[in-house]
Amino acid sequence: MPEIKKGLGPFIVFLIKVVDFIILNVLLVVTYATFQGYLSKNVGENFNVIVLIINLCYGISLSFFGVKLVNRVVGIEKIIKNAFYINVIHFVLISACFTIMSITGISRWVMLLYSVTMCAFLIIWRVSMRIILKNYRKKGGNFINVAIVGVGENAKLIYDEMKADLSSGFRVLGFFSGSDEVVPKKLSAPYLGTYEKLLEYNETRIDEVYYTLPITTGKHFRPIASFCKMNMIRFFVAPDFTRILKRKIDLVFLDTVPLFKISEEPLAKKANRVIKRALDIVFSICVMILTYPFIFLIIAPIIKLTSSGPILFKQERTGLKGGSFLCYKLRSMANNNPDADKKQATKNDARITKIGAFLRKTSLDEMPQFINVIKGDMSVVGPRPHMKSHTEQYSQLIDRYMFRHIVKPGITGYAQVTGYRGETKTLEQMEGRIERDVWYIENYSILLDIKIIFLTIWKGIVGDKQAY
Repeated sequence: MPEIKKGLGPFIVFLIKVVDFIILNVLLVVTYATFQGYLSKNVGENFNVIVLIINLCYGISLSFFGVKLVNRVVGIEKIIKNAFYINVIHFVLISACFTIMSITGISRWVMLLYSVTMCAFLIIWRVSMRIILKNYRKKGGNFINVAIVGVGENAKLIYDEMKADLSSGFRVLGFFSGSDEVVPKKLSAPYLGTYEKLLEYNETRIDEVYYTLPITTGKHFRPIASFCKMNMIRFFVAPDFTRILKRKIDLVFLDTVPLFKISEEPLAKKANRVIKRALDIVFSICVMILTYPFIFLIIAPIIKLTSSGPILFKQERTGLKGGSFLCYKLRSMANNNPDADKKQATKNDARITKIGAFLRKTSLDEMPQFINVIKGDMSVVGPRPHMKSHTEQYSQLIDRYMFRHIVKPGITGYAQVTGYRGETKTLEQMEGRIERDVWYIENYSILLDIKIIFLTIWKGIVGDKQAY
């Protein structure tokens, strides 16, 4: 039986935990030295006990949530959420222990400040470590060897996803086919033979096997699953129906019977909608207070003086649940253009004014849409609202196009910060945008919204080549 290939994974997890405890104790000493005057004599006398309790409570909290950043596929928002949860549980455990053991003389405000500071340092440390690890994997380190069983569409999708982000550290050795599969002439990775060859494959240690064949029969499935179990290889199954039903799916059990359940999108929950609406209102008010004096005292007169027509451009767009609303923008094109409601802006578009080109490049033309957010027509983050003519056109061509309207449209969105902003010249580009809109809807979180907002601001500062 082969040895388990541990690689750097366990060492990285150990290193992260060690640094966590170093941060914990350094901050503890600094906090004690800084606020010693606010603490009773009892605290100094029991300082060693307090240090022990705080470390034990952190160890317990860490055991609950673990270290997510070493996972091959994990978003920054999940790393931040993980660090936040660790600190919340840590704070609760410390408070409970101090109460039970009658340790008094510690200001709750000092404890809270310590916990918040710890959370901030922990997030910075873990996000930094994630970036370092991603770069290391991108250069070929800390990789895992992957074999894909099947040569169909599912196998291709898995390969494309693994190769799209080299920082995940997947090294695809090649494809194995089912004995009854027709092998395409061209494959993205080497073809290594039928599944029987996998059972004899010893050239390179395989860490993970991805099974993409139909599982309605055990002809191929059982021997491969048994082989992986005996050789300590992680075994993943990609159900063949995912090509037809591209939705987030949960595995649930009816007693011992496994069932696939189509997940409910996060914004179907009222609590998430309330949180998102609160962020929309607070963020929009802050932006309007900071930017609207500049826009309407400086930008607006320039628009008025350099071209005829109104300052604001109003256009009917598709909104929540397919309804219509008037979307506001600073006018960036010549007034009364007959193509305004049908034709997208293109590179070097003759309709765009000089000041309009600047507004579009910096996204300042979108600023009046914060009024739409306050009115409730839009959200800060969400799928971009399309012209009515585009909704009518693409709803007939793209599967799940109308699903993007299950939430409010946004001023910015996941598609826009991942390369799908601006003109969509081909149907494939629009399909890519819709795919990202749907992904956002199915994976919404408040941290994801904050991440998209920061990326949008950054692109507005450095400029976006697709903004014209």
